[in-house]
Amino acid sequence: MRLLQAFIIWALSGLAMADVAVVPKFIYVLHGGVDAVWGQYMFMVRNDNEDETTANFKVALPEETVDWQAQEGFQGIQFSLGEKGGVEFTKAFKPGDNVHTIGFKTPASSGSGKLTLTMPMDVGELSLMTSGDVTVVGEGMVTNKRTSGERYDKYHFYDLKAGDTISVEVQGVHVGRSQFWMYGWVAALVMLLACFGLAYVTRPQQTSEV
Repeated sequence: MRLLQAFIIWALSGLAMADVAVVPKFIYVLHGGVDAVWGQYMFMVRNDNEDETTANFKVALPEETVDWQAQEGFQGIQFSLGEKGGVEFTKAFKPGDNVHTIGFKTPASSGSGKLTLTMPMDVGELSLMTSGDVTVVGEGMVTNKRTSGERYDKYHFYDLKAGDTISVEVQGVHVGRSQFWMYGWVAALVMLLACFGLAYVTRPQQTSEV
C-alpha cells in the first residue's frame, strides 16, 4: 500500500498551480468484490500559499455509487454525494500538496459493473487502475497493460472538459450466490413445465363405447 501511495503522489505531482486548486489528475483504483466494484478515488489539492487556506471544491465519484467512505485527508470533514456522483466539500488546506482519498462501492452483476464519471472541472488526465483479473472496457481510453513486476493495469483518459462524461464497464468481478440461486429457480421452472407437458402428452386416452 505504501508503494501505491508513493506512486499516487508522484503521479499527481509535477503540475504548476496557482494559489490553491485541485490538481487536474484523477486516479481511481478498482478492485472486484462479490457482485460489486470497490474503488478508491484519489486526488490532490495543492496550496501554493505560505499559510493555511480555506477553499471549496467539487470532485467526482461514479454516478452508480451506492456506498462511500471519506478516507485520507477528510478528517473531520463532512460531505454528501450529490447529483451525478458530485462531491462538494470545504476545507482548510495546509501549504503544499494535500492528498485525498474516498472509498466507494458500485453494484455489479454477471461479473461486470458500469462506472459513469462526469467531470466537475477540466481534467488533464484521468486514470483507472486494476489488478488481478479485473479489466476495464470503454471507448476513448489509452490502455497500458502491466508488465513483469508491475501490479496494476492502467487505463487513461486525457484532456477532459468540465461536464464531459465517460462510461466504462469493469469486468472480472466475482459473481455472488444470488445469481446461482436465480439460475436454480429458472432450471426448476423449466423442469416443472417439462413435467406438466410430459404428463399431458402421456395422459390416458378416454374412448367411448358403441
